[in-house]
Amino acid sequence: MAVNVLGTTWGKGLMLQAASALTALSGFLIARRGRDGGWTLALVATIALTLSPAMMGHAVAPERGLAGSVLADWVHVLGAGGWAGTLCMIAVAAVTLRVSDGGGETLALLIARFHRVALTCAAALLASGIVSLLYRVEHLRDLFTSAYGALFFLKLALAGVVAAFGAYHSRAAAARARREGAGGVARTLLAETTFAALTIVVTAVLVGSEPPGAM
Repeated sequence: MAVNVLGTTWGKGLMLQAASALTALSGFLIARRGRDGGWTLALVATIALTLSPAMMGHAVAPERGLAGSVLADWVHVLGAGGWAGTLCMIAVAAVTLRVSDGGGETLALLIARFHRVALTCAAALLASGIVSLLYRVEHLRDLFTSAYGALFFLKLALAGVVAAFGAYHSRAAAARARREGAGGVARTLLAETTFAALTIVVTAVLVGSEPPGAM
């Protein structure tokens, strides 16, 4: 039975996920030893890793436009990972830099550089999310009367909170970090990270839910 399961698209996605994760881990370990090639290996493996969810969910369901559906899901995962993953690292840095001399300046630099990344990822999330929704739901009005729709709107609400935090941080966090130190923005960065994590959790439940009138 295990062989039969691994032979399905879902099983191939699972094997890709496991192999990519192990390869990425190897790349990070190599990079930790001071070898630049490790970062390249980790990057390639991570990009491959972000493709695996598309093979294990609704993205492979459409009989027509399969390539577009998979591509949209892939871009969506890349955007979410780029935004939430980098945000998580900045939040960890904020907590760590609270007791560091010059930590506020370092954190301010990280926040400033993250701004363009966040905008690019947000645009990718919005565009790919719209495309994916059109693939999943035949009649948009069904979103208002289904459990899938309730989860979808919950995801939108949580993403909106993350975006609001992001807008605040893009305008004021760098200056506040320079003025008050890393501790001045650590709490709000952690709050944004928490809502981003909740958004991902709801998305995981959404992926396992049956869309209304799936195409």
